[in-house]
Amino acid sequence: MLGRAAIQSSRQTTRRLVSSYSISRAHLDINAAAINDQRQQDAQDSISKSEKAIRGESLRGDVQLPAELQEAVDRIIQDADNKSDIRLKALELYAHLRKTSSIASATTSSTPSRDRQSPTSPTYDDSTSLAYLAGLMPVVYAATLHALTVTRNRLALISDWEPDRVVDYGSGTGSAAWAVQEVWGPILHDGVEAREYVGLDGSKDMIELSSSLFGVLPMSVGGVSGSGTVEKGIRLKARAHQLPIPSPSSALAKMQLGPSSMASSHVSAEEGKKGGKKTLALCAFTLGEQGTREKRKEMVRAMWASGAEVIVIVDRGTPAGSRMVIEAREQLLMYGRRETVMEEETQSQPSSSGRKKGAFVVAPCPHDGDCPLHHSSRSFCHFSQRVRSPPFLRHTKHSTKGESDSKFSYVVIQRGERPSSPSSTLNIDQLVETAVTDALQQIPFQPLQAPRNIMEHPGDELRWPRVVAAPLKRSGHVIIEVCSASEQLERHTIPKSQGKQEYYDARKVAWGDSFPHPPKNGPIPAPSGREDAQTARDKFKKEGSILRSKKMGRKDARSELEDRQGGRGERRRTRRDKEELGVKDGEVQEFELDIGSDGELRVLR
Repeated sequence: MLGRAAIQSSRQTTRRLVSSYSISRAHLDINAAAINDQRQQDAQDSISKSEKAIRGESLRGDVQLPAELQEAVDRIIQDADNKSDIRLKALELYAHLRKTSSIASATTSSTPSRDRQSPTSPTYDDSTSLAYLAGLMPVVYAATLHALTVTRNRLALISDWEPDRVVDYGSGTGSAAWAVQEVWGPILHDGVEAREYVGLDGSKDMIELSSSLFGVLPMSVGGVSGSGTVEKGIRLKARAHQLPIPSPSSALAKMQLGPSSMASSHVSAEEGKKGGKKTLALCAFTLGEQGTREKRKEMVRAMWASGAEVIVIVDRGTPAGSRMVIEAREQLLMYGRRETVMEEETQSQPSSSGRKKGAFVVAPCPHDGDCPLHHSSRSFCHFSQRVRSPPFLRHTKHSTKGESDSKFSYVVIQRGERPSSPSSTLNIDQLVETAVTDALQQIPFQPLQAPRNIMEHPGDELRWPRVVAAPLKRSGHVIIEVCSASEQLERHTIPKSQGKQEYYDARKVAWGDSFPHPPKNGPIPAPSGREDAQTARDKFKKEGSILRSKKMGRKDARSELEDRQGGRGERRRTRRDKEELGVKDGEVQEFELDIGSDGELRVLR
């Protein structure tokens, strides 16, 4: 009995000690109340991304191949006879891409001879097509998906335009069909009819390969019938045809892909069914495979002559690929300006098809002027998209990385005139007159500001600057390099003092997004922007640049430095005075520098 009572008393003492210990810790912790208050304040002051910044986003996150596509490619590779040839052919393709990435390959204008194959026109036979599927298709799919996603988001600002048909010039393995399925889906607005994808390629092996992949496209549930039952699934109508690239207009007309089969964006749904289809012309990673500049121009001309309302061109994110995309952009805008001028001169009425005249850039540029990076020798216009590497890609490249970056350049052109920005053409006199009238009528004064619906016009969002490089996040501010509507490359600095929302959006912005907030202290020219060639020539021709030798004496270097800095009463020495410094031959030399048409410095003796 005595032992049992002792055990019970010890248990009660232990419980008392534990409860008193926990209570004492809660009361003795002097920071507990402050921490709790800080958590509540943070919960109240929590901020999220603004709606404007969300609308300016491009494709985020890692891109992953659809499961059906990945399984189909695995089966094709497993059924291949010589799997080792896939690796060897893929290495040849990688070497070919490295050789054709410089600007020199983009400026090739001479037609290659028959005995000398052009380095930009590989022959895609059975083994090379499999190597392209296993080693390059995932990055091509990721870049195409990114470009089409931005196209959909930007077109949604203007109207509810969606393509009824996508014509892919140089379809290759047909990965663009999967991107179209991901972006717009296989079903049209009516919910019953399927969207159409037409691939054109000159390789028979590529056509057979892409056709086999079209058979595993996933099906989506169709519309609801009158009895209330869900109809059967609908699959994207995808087909591929073997045609030379660029395709002749006569061949396109026979396949009902000419201008007569196209429909305009402002044509009603009933008229669209009776007439043509809303067509998007796509050229993904095919422009760079044309051997000469003349062939590339012919291909762009064929895409414009087809009558497609929206033209999307995607190519590699290299100096050569960027140059080709910029040249195609200028060519398409030139065609649009030519149509507008011809219509004004002839004073002709719009065509019966209702197709608009002119052309403007939908993405990525916020303007229709010259590209500020076209003649830049420091940088080039390109973007990046992270893609998860499937197992067959890792085996082909002998890589253990689970992801890779797809670098690409792209441009989206739409027929018609660029939507005007009401905020840029706001009538200030009318606002002042309204304010004076209100004051005479003794109405309380209101600040002069534009209406909300005007400030959020789609024309304003199309003029938001595009981020062309990875943002630099510093302590207390973010540095963003953008291509602005002023047709210049600018550097915007968003400090923390500009505002909580603006600073948060700047911290979350990514390469390729459109940024809606202007900088607090105004823009400054970006260091990677285009330098005025005439200014550079004048700077170097004004006075020869002096290249100093390492053997120059310290006294001579110090004296010349003092002469360059100059005193208050000391005049600057001229070139003749510099020759009389008594320096030995070969130690101070004068060169005249000039900038060539390719943007490189040249020494003129």
